Parts: sequence; C-alpha cells; structure tokens
Amino acid sequence: MCSIKLYNMFVGPGSFYQVAVINRADYDAHTRQWLHEPHGSWQNGWYTFPDGVTRYYSHMQNDLRWKDHVGGLGVASVVYDALTQDVVDCLANPQPCENQVDIVWDGLLAQNTTELWAECVCIQDPHRNGVVWYSVEDEYLLSNNFDWSVVVANISVFGLLVRWGVAFVALWRGYRFKTSDWHGCGIGIASCSKTFVLLPILLSPSFKVMGLCFWSSCIRFEGDLQVVTDAWNIVYPGIAQFVLVYFALLNWLAKACRVRMSDRTFGPVLLAFCVAHWCRQETFNTFGPAMGLISRAETRFFAAQFPSAKLTDVVFGQALLIGGNIKAIFVGKLIVLGLPVVDLLLFSDRVGPACKFHPMSAATKQKRPECAIETTLAIRANQCGGLGASTMYTPAGGLNGYEVVRLGYLLFGVDSLISFDDYYVIVSSVVSNYVNETYNLRILVLDMHHDPICFSRGMCHWGDPRFRHRWFHVKSTDLD
Repeated sequence: MCSIKLYNMFVGPGSFYQVAVINRADYDAHTRQWLHEPHGSWQNGWYTFPDGVTRYYSHMQNDLRWKDHVGGLGVASVVYDALTQDVVDCLANPQPCENQVDIVWDGLLAQNTTELWAECVCIQDPHRNGVVWYSVEDEYLLSNNFDWSVVVANISVFGLLVRWGVAFVALWRGYRFKTSDWHGCGIGIASCSKTFVLLPILLSPSFKVMGLCFWSSCIRFEGDLQVVTDAWNIVYPGIAQFVLVYFALLNWLAKACRVRMSDRTFGPVLLAFCVAHWCRQETFNTFGPAMGLISRAETRFFAAQFPSAKLTDVVFGQALLIGGNIKAIFVGKLIVLGLPVVDLLLFSDRVGPACKFHPMSAATKQKRPECAIETTLAIRANQCGGLGASTMYTPAGGLNGYEVVRLGYLLFGVDSLISFDDYYVIVSSVVSNYVNETYNLRILVLDMHHDPICFSRGMCHWGDPRFRHRWFHVKSTDLD
C-alpha cells in the first residue's frame, strides 16, 4: 500500500527525475478516518472492510505544501531524486520541484504549464462511487501561432461582418425613414456578396483548426484538448468560422438547387454552440454521471496526432474521437446542424419560372416579367437563390428594400444608388476627399428622381461633393 507520483523530467522539461511519496502513516490514517471504518485491512492495494466485500481504492497527493497547511489534507509527502535516491527539500526551495508540461498543437497554439502546488484525494469503490477532492495552482503560458491562413481567415470574416453591418444599418435607416419595410437582417442579407460566396474557399486552409475547435467544443476535457477548449480566443472564433462556412455551403446548395431558404436558424445554431461551450462544466456536473463521466472527459485525440492527421479525419472521420467519444454530445451537435437542412428541404421557396413571387403591374394587377429597377440594374430578384427569404416585391409592383440591399445596392446620401463595392471605395478614401486627390476612379451612380420614381445613370469621380456624407448615411429603399 503506497501512493507515489512521478514528476518533472518524467513527464516533461525539468531539473531532475522527481518521485513524490505520501507518508504511509498519514495515508492509512486518513483513509480509515474518511471511510468511517477503522477496522479494515489493505488487500492488493484496496482498503477492504471487515465483511470482505466492501472495498475502496485510495489515492492521495500532496505536492509542495506543508502538512499542517490551513484547509489542506493534513498529509505529508517526501520527494526523492530517482537517480541519486536523495531526499529533495522542495518546501525550502520549490522552484526546481515545480512540474512543467509542454503541449504544442502544431499551427495553433502551445502551452507551458507549471504546477506550483497540488493536493488531491480520491477514494472510490469498484463502481467509482466515493469522494474526489482536488486543489491545484498552476501557471499557464500560452503562445498563439499565426500563419498566413489565419490572416486570410480573419480578413475574410472581418470583410463579411463589415458587409453585414453596413446592410443592417441601411435596412434600419430605411425602416426608420419609411423608405422600406423591415424584413429582418440575418446572414442571408450578405448571401450575394463575393466574400460570403467565396468564404469556404478563403477559409479552406483553416478547416483543420475549425474542425478541431468545433468537435472538441461543449466538453470539459483533461489532457491535451483542455488547452484548446480553455483558450477562448481560439475555440470561439473556431466555432463561429465553422458555422459561417457551414451556412456558406448551404448557400451554395440553395443556389445550385434554385431555391431561396430562410436564414432564421443561423443565430440559434451559433448561439447554441457558444452557450453550450460556455456552460460545459455545468453540463458535466449535471449530466456527467448519465454519460458515464465523473468530472471531465479524457482526451482521445492528442496534439502529437494533429500534424499528421488528414483534413477528412479531423472534420469527418475522427470527429467522435475528438469529442471524447461522448455520443450524446456528438449526436446533439449533429441534430443542431441538421436544423438548417430541414429548413432547406421543407420550407424553402423555388426561384426561377416556378417562383411564387412576381412583380405586379400597379394598374392591372397582372404579373409582369420584371420591374423597372430590375431592367435598369440587369438583375432578377426572383431568379436569385440562396440564403435570405423575403416577399421580394412590394404590393405596388416594385422591388423591396431588402432585395435591393441583398443584391448589392444601397442608397448613399440623398438620392445616389450605388453598389457596395463603390461604397467601400468612397468610405475608405474619405481622408483623401479633404486632403489630396491621389488617383482617379469613377463611380457608377443611379440618381433617383421622384414623381414618378425613375433613375438616370451617371459616372462620378470618387471625390464628388455628393459623396461627402458620413459612412452611416445609407438607406434601403423600395424601388419601382
């Protein structure tokens, strides 16, 4: 009967081969005290009760703590150098005895963990019923590895969020100034933007990292994967990018199938995964025993396997293994991911000749192939599939403001209808508008005239006074 632990150079970089041994008398006395059975005996490492049936496994650990430390276990330990067999006084000089472990996820992050002190006790029967108490103080040093793929991914997502944000401002201001009705502003408003359409290609170098973050999320790990799941600046962006790419692929599928699907599931899906990861400890405390887990899940996919693992293995083949082989959480993730697919299959609308939305003539109330603004812009809203559902046309027969913004146009300033690409040029060159015109660039502008509403095309220099507005002076508008 003994309780030992190997540290330092046995498990990572260190100063010596450290063996920590718990005082045998303290180990025996506290086991009897905490089990309230002083008359048991030790048999093959198990503390066996007098009835010969009830037995418990006992393990205790005390590293770099005094025996009489307030609030501690009250057990003493001795540290030996395994090579010299000498006793090492770690309490007087703790620095050489501090245990260090390096975990490196190639291309993602590296963590150096220094264990300053630790105390624990684990007394359990063969069915793992009993008591577990653990107290530790560690010092973590995290190093993030950023390469070109991370830069491309971050710029792409930032560009998409800018497009989404500007579209939201335009729709909100259009609703506020009563130039268009409110149709919502989910991720579908950006479904026709080049950034969103090309997002799976732009983020393809980061697929392995996204797959690792997503499948390991929502789980409280111990071991290598704990480094990833506890690094909030890695795991939450990884989850968000995974969901964005997933909906971008659904956008591809919807366009290929010539249907228009709602984006209403995007927010709930992303929120569900982020909240589930944030509450992973509470989930394990509540449902852990039902899933066969005590407090944490064991890492089954290690950092050493990550560099040689194929993309298909991380994203598909070993997804369950990365998730700690916890089938309940794995199935839950698949169910949540399946909700947008159900929306696509059951609640989408056809586009093209079979589309149920058509512009109507205000005079005769008859269907017509296109409205005036569609002729001017050479676009057809009811032939454009993908994310983002609306009624497409106004009762008066025009194109509603949501579709105008979704297809890439907004009203900037007073009556200037321009594309998003031209809007970015104008806003990014705002300083040059007042300082120095350094280059020539023309902007295609559709001037909107009222009573009746009509447009005249014109080319303007990017520094034209009509563009000297604040960046948020954008609106959506219903167009005939």
